[in-house]
Amino acid sequence: GPNGVGKTTLFKTILGLTPPVSGKVLMDGRDTAEWSARELADNIAYVSQFHNPPFPYKVKDVVLLGRVSQAGYFGKVSELDYEIAQQAIVDMGVAHLAEKPYTDISGGERQLVMIARALTQQPRWLMMDEPTASLDYGNMIRVISRIVELRDRGYGIIMTTHLPDQAFMCDAKVGLLQRGSSMKFGDAAEIITEENMRETYGVGVSVAEFFDRGGHLMRMCVPEIGSDQAASQIKSKAPEQNAFSRSSVTQDSSPAPAVQPAAEQNAFFQRTPVQEQTWSRSEDLSPSYDSDPHPQRQTTTPGSAGTA
Repeated sequence: GPNGVGKTTLFKTILGLTPPVSGKVLMDGRDTAEWSARELADNIAYVSQFHNPPFPYKVKDVVLLGRVSQAGYFGKVSELDYEIAQQAIVDMGVAHLAEKPYTDISGGERQLVMIARALTQQPRWLMMDEPTASLDYGNMIRVISRIVELRDRGYGIIMTTHLPDQAFMCDAKVGLLQRGSSMKFGDAAEIITEENMRETYGVGVSVAEFFDRGGHLMRMCVPEIGSDQAASQIKSKAPEQNAFSRSSVTQDSSPAPAVQPAAEQNAFFQRTPVQEQTWSRSEDLSPSYDSDPHPQRQTTTPGSAGTA
């Protein structure tokens, strides 16, 4: 949906940060307003759109912080916590960044690290507020690919986006928020239509269909530049002012570093006495929840498969 239509408000309501004006938020038939903070954290993990790192923590420490919701009253990190954090780092393809300061990595890498941190909660659902905002094209594809992988593993994914094409990429269920009308919900091919895009955004959009190299039917939105009233009033400027439209752009096409299997990545969590001193600063985690102090959830077992 467009800016200001209520996507973030809907997110905050689902997360329990904003009380609903009317109605309820139900999960498994239960009103989430009655859940404790600990129970909510056991079911839902949130990945924000932006994250400004206050300190140059190492990537592995940032991911480990996702275990705060599972820590005891004194916040001591267990061996299980280290194992879960390490697996999340490997699963998100950022093992080569484990020892780097979080402040020194790119925006796309930070987003993958934030998703890894959310995974360490071992939730059933991941909520992501525009997870590809401000990312370049390559990093956007990498993040969406990881989201699809998580969906296929059985996680429920709820995400907002300003790019309708991402709904096609994820083969997702879509909730389209429009001003002055109720939300439209259904399969991407049913909701992302030329008529709905025109009604929602006030611009002309064609939905193109084609087959990829593997023979799969694909869809994408193609804007009809100049079809809306505002664009039709824009006049061409001097040639030199439009020179950027004819200049070539060189992009770095080098492949991302290869990720080794989890068994070969144990080094960044094998703590020597020197590393023990480093980790001790992360082990004094303050508890954020007041329920069971010693959970031992060994595996990530989603309650139901969801779609991005």
